[in-house]
Amino acid sequence: IILTSFSFSSSLHKHSWIACCLLGTGEIVTIKEENFLLEIMMNLLFQHPKKLRKNHIFSQSYFSESTEERRIRSIIEYLNDFDINVYNMHNVIYVKGNEVDIRRAINAILLSINKNQVLDDMGLDINASDKHFLDHQILLIEEKLNVNLYYPYDVNIFTHLYMVLKRYREGKVNQL
Repeated sequence: IILTSFSFSSSLHKHSWIACCLLGTGEIVTIKEENFLLEIMMNLLFQHPKKLRKNHIFSQSYFSESTEERRIRSIIEYLNDFDINVYNMHNVIYVKGNEVDIRRAINAILLSINKNQVLDDMGLDINASDKHFLDHQILLIEEKLNVNLYYPYDVNIFTHLYMVLKRYREGKVNQL
């Protein structure tokens, strides 16, 4: 069991940041792509303090070297928010940080993977800017109510907001 004082709201912010950072605003966010990055981070965190070869981490992907480097930069930025340093040199990548921070990061990543899995099962294709907007709306709700929304409530609100947004764009809603 991972016991932390981690706020779920931070998870949402980081989650939407990953999507925007990786795929660029306006592109379709594939949950599979996000999960790939999250799984790499989980692998690095669970292997701590071991050093992993990049070709081992990216063995199942067909990314170019420049794409791999962009993915690694995203990992570095994401984990830096947890005070975890990522070292990328000489075809090796590894993390350094204290155990509490590593557990906080693992917890956040697990929450993101769980949410992605539920959204993927629904078959939603959401562009990065919409995803960021919807995640931000959930953050606002959490802040105004002074609560953390957990599954299934976060997904329920997310899908309702997405449907309103989609209907509005299709002209099926006169006002919001």
